[in-house]
Amino acid sequence: VGGWTGLGGSKLGTKRTLPKKYFEEISANISSFGIHGLIIIGGFEAFTGSLEMMEGRAKFEELCIPLCVIPATVSNNVPGSDFSIGADTALNTITTTCDRIKQSAAGTKRRVFIIETMGGYCGYLATLAGLAGGADAAYIYEEHFSIRDLQVGVPTRLIQRPRWLRWRGGGLSSHG
Repeated sequence: VGGWTGLGGSKLGTKRTLPKKYFEEISANISSFGIHGLIIIGGFEAFTGSLEMMEGRAKFEELCIPLCVIPATVSNNVPGSDFSIGADTALNTITTTCDRIKQSAAGTKRRVFIIETMGGYCGYLATLAGLAGGADAAYIYEEHFSIRDLQVGVPTRLIQRPRWLRWRGGGLSSHG
């Protein structure tokens, strides 16, 4: 596997797609390269792909090799894991950015700052960054919201906030 470092799953035939459709090609590549086990580094799709490969073992003997999934995603949404590579870095980056925005916002009045975070369909980063940064709200994919919710919710929060509090209208949203 020397020289494969930057190629990821492309040599096996997975190419960031789920493997179920490519079992024959993957099996042939595992056999021809003499692979005896796989360490799969990735997020939810990597986890799902490893489950598909385990299901494929019934038809393809080459797939009967040890598989290990190392969670690596900013979303921190790999089932069976508490934490994933990249999540802490992303959270710290968002928190630092929110702190800088708060410094900018300190002298303003009646302004709203909405910060969209990474994380796709998982509100982990928006929720924890909202807590760490003191946001008024965190709008996350798991709790469906619309632009109308923002139109109603943000002005209400501005009215309810004490006048002495300078960081106004901070909100975080995970994109999805």
